[in-house]
Amino acid sequence: MAKAKYDESKDETIAIMGLQANATTQFEARVMKYDGGDKKLQIRRMFLDTNATWQYSYKLGRYTKEEMKAVLRLMMALAPHFDIHDKNFDNEFEVGGVKFGENDTNNAEAEE
Repeated sequence: MAKAKYDESKDETIAIMGLQANATTQFEARVMKYDGGDKKLQIRRMFLDTNATWQYSYKLGRYTKEEMKAVLRLMMALAPHFDIHDKNFDNEFEVGGVKFGENDTNNAEAEE
């Protein structure tokens, strides 16, 4: 069965958020829905080029700690759009011994 061609008019944007990870990298996250289907999360990475213009990257690539924290924060902020309301998820979670959430010191704004 042949796959139908993409139709932009069937693409619905439910939410958009952006977060700057550092001086030269920022991320844009969107919750999207296509033709009445399931909601999906799209994450795009942007970088500051030599002309001081933000450009989209072709791929997400490797993350620094600050970039990873920015993406996790975007995902946490958009989780309610996917009916993820678990108290521990919304406020705090731990990955590899590093705690993230309201009461931690690992927030995206913190300096090391």
